[in-house]
Amino acid sequence: MIQKQQIQERKSVLLEQAKNSQNDVNHQDVKGLDRTRLIDFSLIYISKPKQCLNGFLKRLNDEIQNYELDAGRLNKRSRVAEEELKHCIKSLALNLWHNHYLSHDKPVYLSISLNKNNYGKNKEFEFARVSYKQFNCVYKGMLALGYLEVRARGYYDENNPEGNKRTSVYATEKFLKAFQEKIGAKAFIIKKDKKRALYANPILKRDREKKRVRYSDTAEIKRYRSNVKRINTLLLSTEISLDFQKIDARDLEQEIEQNYHYDREYKRPYIDLTQTVLRRIFSNNSFEQGGRFYGGWWQNIPKKFRPFIALNGENTVELDYSELHPHMLYDDEGVPMPKDPYRINDLVSRKVGKIAFNALLNAKKDPKSEPNQFWWLEYEHGLTWEKYLVEMKEYHAPVAHRFATGYGMTLQFMDSQMAEMVMLHFTNKGIPCLSIHDSFIVSSKHRAELESVMLDAYKTIMSTDRDIPIKS
Repeated sequence: MIQKQQIQERKSVLLEQAKNSQNDVNHQDVKGLDRTRLIDFSLIYISKPKQCLNGFLKRLNDEIQNYELDAGRLNKRSRVAEEELKHCIKSLALNLWHNHYLSHDKPVYLSISLNKNNYGKNKEFEFARVSYKQFNCVYKGMLALGYLEVRARGYYDENNPEGNKRTSVYATEKFLKAFQEKIGAKAFIIKKDKKRALYANPILKRDREKKRVRYSDTAEIKRYRSNVKRINTLLLSTEISLDFQKIDARDLEQEIEQNYHYDREYKRPYIDLTQTVLRRIFSNNSFEQGGRFYGGWWQNIPKKFRPFIALNGENTVELDYSELHPHMLYDDEGVPMPKDPYRINDLVSRKVGKIAFNALLNAKKDPKSEPNQFWWLEYEHGLTWEKYLVEMKEYHAPVAHRFATGYGMTLQFMDSQMAEMVMLHFTNKGIPCLSIHDSFIVSSKHRAELESVMLDAYKTIMSTDRDIPIKS
């Protein structure tokens, strides 16, 4: 009993130390820790000459195994374990280098899991079919050999899973120098391996606290999964590029970082062109809420830069549903929608009006968090956020019963069904189509077809014969 109590006390001390370490780093550089990227075990490289890294990877393998021998390892790995070790070495090395490539002026740290429960052949998420035992050996070896450093240690709190943190690491100068010596000026590209990228389950379900939950398959869920994998299979075979000769890369990066801190739709403060695999995320523990497609790097690009996206070297066009959720609400009620659903008075901009409308639609109660503009409106005109929300409800009286009920998540499920229909139409014809929730990107020559398919999808899901404006 005493021993068990001592173990628990020691565990609590270690957990508290890990949390304090994390908090210390956060105070030093809060934004720095935002700039993390989860390790991707599906990365491979293409180079000319081929396999230019083989010597470096073999050297890492030998050094790690010699380190283990010095540390007292006695048993020899099986052939399968040797292959798993090699895969983990290649994955960690490619991810460390890729993060260095993404860093530019500010570092991007690599997020890794040291929780063995996240790994295994039957796991649904990021670490499916990866050996925890071999990855942990590689991590410890490269750390001891001076090839990587820990930026912030992770920890697991069984009493507060929401407070868990993954470990974040970065490549040392020793690693970067050795890697650079091998690739030199050779053509070197990092991309996803199609087979490994399709291992992970692309259908995720989250509860109201946005934690992942397990679920049992149904025929419908299997269909969702099959459809996402069909779409991803084509995307992985498509060259999806951004023409950096026509844009200011620094301007793009600065705008992405600014959007990341002020708009939750932006998932990462950098551009990672290897992110080409989509997954559907359902919300509130329901397969009838949320369900939108996430994961493509193009979703993280501000609209003004998206015209410079190319598909297999071809120019593209983007079309989007105009005021989609307001149209869905009013069409569902069978009443005409106001000309502009977001501009309800002359004092508040349309942009802020859209924020307020969506906040009312998505929240379970009246949103308390107000846009920055309102301190001035209240000072100059006596218009408070609370008064403005009342005006918004009065302006949209025919559909106001949907506000502050969380109905927006049901609308997101419906628009995700439209997105699935649109992407599948083109996927079945071998034509890549990118989704940004309520807008779509295809090669310019398919513009007319895209508009027609979007209209058909809207009418089918909404069971209406009403048209919806589609704009570029």
